[in-house]
Amino acid sequence: RGRVSRRRDQRQRRVQQFIRRRSLALVDRTRFRLQSRMARRLQQALRGRLACAAVRRRSRAAVTIQRRWRCFWRRGVFEREKEAGAILVRAAWMWRQMQAQRTRSAASTRIISVWRGYCVRQNILHLGRCADKIGNWWRTLQNVWETNSMVSDLLVIKKEMLDLFRTRYAIIIQRYWRFWRRREQGFRRFRRAVVHLQSHWRRRKAAEEVQLLRLITGLNVRRFPHQLVALAPDRDHRLTRYRAFRTREGVVRRTAKLVRLKILPKRFLDMFQEALAPLVSFVRHRRRMRALCTIQSIWRGVVVRRQLWHQRDAVVRIQSVWRGMLARRRAEKKRQSILLVQAWTRGVLARAAVRGASAKLDAPAAECNAD
Repeated sequence: RGRVSRRRDQRQRRVQQFIRRRSLALVDRTRFRLQSRMARRLQQALRGRLACAAVRRRSRAAVTIQRRWRCFWRRGVFEREKEAGAILVRAAWMWRQMQAQRTRSAASTRIISVWRGYCVRQNILHLGRCADKIGNWWRTLQNVWETNSMVSDLLVIKKEMLDLFRTRYAIIIQRYWRFWRRREQGFRRFRRAVVHLQSHWRRRKAAEEVQLLRLITGLNVRRFPHQLVALAPDRDHRLTRYRAFRTREGVVRRTAKLVRLKILPKRFLDMFQEALAPLVSFVRHRRRMRALCTIQSIWRGVVVRRQLWHQRDAVVRIQSVWRGMLARRRAEKKRQSILLVQAWTRGVLARAAVRGASAKLDAPAAECNAD
């Protein structure tokens, strides 16, 4: 009885344990199903909320990126429009400046041409006046020469006529005088006196003729006292200098005769000055014309150099403006590229931050799913 009761008790305990286990397993299975369902629902709700939050964040980020992109695009359009307007304004200003420069250059060219024409006309008028003066002087000189020749011919004819007239009456007087002298003092004394008178008269007439010939032919420099010198070249290799002859010097080919004015009488000096006056005036006039030509050439050179300086300054100014415009364009392009790189980098960093935040929010859900 004791063994049977113990075995029965053991069987009952085993059955009770089995039933308890089965019931506990059934309860646990039911509880697990309920918990799994609740967990799924909670996960679905959490995932939905997380997905909605992620969608909202992504939509906000997309809206922010779109807004930033639109701002960037509008800024680029505005900058391009601004740059185009600045280019148009600079082009209009440069066109106006070029038009003004062309107008100024045309006006200056016109003024220079008018001034040169005036100078040329004045020079031609002056040369015409000088030519008229020289022609009048030459015609006057020819008239003087012709008048002098005519006067000399008339004087010669007059002298011949006077000689004929005087000779005839002189012969008669001489005849009567000789007759009287023979009667009074003798023939020899009378002849001596006549020869003496004739010699004085002939000397006086010869002196008058020589004076008249000198007046007709002009000044003869060869009659004046002179000194023989050797000519020497100057810096321009022209024979404008002279020197005295050296001792034991050979034959000098280029020589000249210098008139010694210090020992000449005053009347010869006056005659010399009157003879040299036309030549001196001609030389002075030629020197003045050469000086005028030199001054005109120098002034034209100054005007041309000024024009070249003004043109060079204008070209340098235009080049500086154009280089500045090109440098500003390059700087603007670099700034635009830098802004584009910065925007792209910020977008990459923003997307990486959004991905990291979404990964952090998805990590708990993944853990719950794993559990």
